[in-house]
Amino acid sequence: MRLCILDFNVWSGLTYQGMFHMQTYGDLDFRHRRRHSMIEQIRTLNPDVVCLHELNPVPSEAAFIAKALDMDVFWHIHLAGIRLGPIGMPWNLYEGDAIFARKSLGLKALGRRKLSGGLVTRYASFNAQDATQILAAQIQCEDRVVPIFTTHWHAGVTPGPDIEDRAKRIEKEEGVEPAKIQKALEMMRGNAGIRLKEAAWTVDFVDRTLERTQAENPFAILSGDFNANPGTPEIRHLLDHGFADAYSAKHDDLGPTWDYAQNDHHKTFYSDYDPDLYLRLNYTRLKIPHRLDYIFYRPSPTTTLLRCEIAMKDRIAGVQASDHFGVLAEFSLDG
Repeated sequence: MRLCILDFNVWSGLTYQGMFHMQTYGDLDFRHRRRHSMIEQIRTLNPDVVCLHELNPVPSEAAFIAKALDMDVFWHIHLAGIRLGPIGMPWNLYEGDAIFARKSLGLKALGRRKLSGGLVTRYASFNAQDATQILAAQIQCEDRVVPIFTTHWHAGVTPGPDIEDRAKRIEKEEGVEPAKIQKALEMMRGNAGIRLKEAAWTVDFVDRTLERTQAENPFAILSGDFNANPGTPEIRHLLDHGFADAYSAKHDDLGPTWDYAQNDHHKTFYSDYDPDLYLRLNYTRLKIPHRLDYIFYRPSPTTTLLRCEIAMKDRIAGVQASDHFGVLAEFSLDG
């Protein structure tokens, strides 16, 4: 039996600026056209399992996509500001992750763990900062149970000489106070450390879940938007704990899923002259191609990786689906 899995960050379209109502990139029609582009590309790829991130609002978006693809879904909110039921602030922030699977695979939710941030449940949230999570589910592939994990780690680059030089130019040319520059740089220096903690919690959650559900079979999938390049300490932590990077196993190139030169939305909406100082410094680095999205797997003697490709690049009716590209991997479960 073959198993095909797609991981994709759909792009919430939020600027994450605003207390009562977050500003958006593009209007509602633009978001609907992007969603149509995404669904049509997924139908063409025809995966068995789809893991999506930045669904917003996650309950209605997950339900719409599940119906359109005729799949079962397990979703959970991870970012909602201050919220109790349908009432929240910002009122348009209700973001989450989801795992979809063909109905014949009997998708079963196994659990969820918060990786960072404050209180976030399906019905209540008290969190003023970024918040991340990992979801776990399982599918039944003939006589085999396959655990599926998906996550979305903390976003933000780590400053290097390029960003520090950019900061000096901003201070000199724009007269920005040195204290504000240093505050932005200090926030950036903490990004990798947050993700390294998330990596440790991710491995712990995967191991505990497998011990509880399927200790006799080591094969498992871990996908997501990890917001980290190959070779960083947080990605190496996963490799050191038994995971293999599906794309690197089949290719020698970087395989960028964040590519300013190839993505229309980057050119339209993102600028290293953004009014927000932190984002202005952030975009200095993000003009360089990155692979932020991965499908990892725990190898087993009875499972073979057949292929792994970067996907979801197409323009449907002239619109790309997201500011990210996706990752598609196919496995043989027959040894």
